[in-house]
Amino acid sequence: MRLFIGIFLNSKEIESNYKKIQKIFSDSLTGKWVELNNLHTTLHFLGDFPDEEVPHLKDMLKEYLIEYNDTLTIQDINFFRNFRHPKQMILQVHNPSKQMLGVREAIKALFKEQKISYQKEPFIPHTTLVRIKSITPDFEKVYQRNKGFELGTISKYNINLIQSTLTQTGPIYTIL
Repeated sequence: MRLFIGIFLNSKEIESNYKKIQKIFSDSLTGKWVELNNLHTTLHFLGDFPDEEVPHLKDMLKEYLIEYNDTLTIQDINFFRNFRHPKQMILQVHNPSKQMLGVREAIKALFKEQKISYQKEPFIPHTTLVRIKSITPDFEKVYQRNKGFELGTISKYNINLIQSTLTQTGPIYTIL
């Protein structure tokens, strides 16, 4: 099964602001917006993982798969690929205490020790908003006016082991 370790971003503030950012960019880009209930930040992407090893993985991670009383601010628009040819519009996830990063590093050390494969790309804490198909000429102006956009702040979050099932209409996420 396809797995990742992540944090879902749920709050009334985020829900309200997500609708705002979609409206702000509605005339300057086309693409597939992430479903509101799927907004998340990924700490580790594990990819395809043997079903029979999932119970052991969950047990190994149990001390990290908990609720944290810590602040995450989802703010500042950025892009994957680059600004001129954006493929994804993202918001950075800021964690002033750096607790989330500490947990991520502890899990990474555990994976190395247990020889568990995970994606080793540089970590950029973010939440994907939209997979961009095309942009209009006024896209840059809209971006410049809104680049500091804040989706919201949450004061507690859960780190979860999440199964991702890909479908034609988009991914279905299930907390394990």
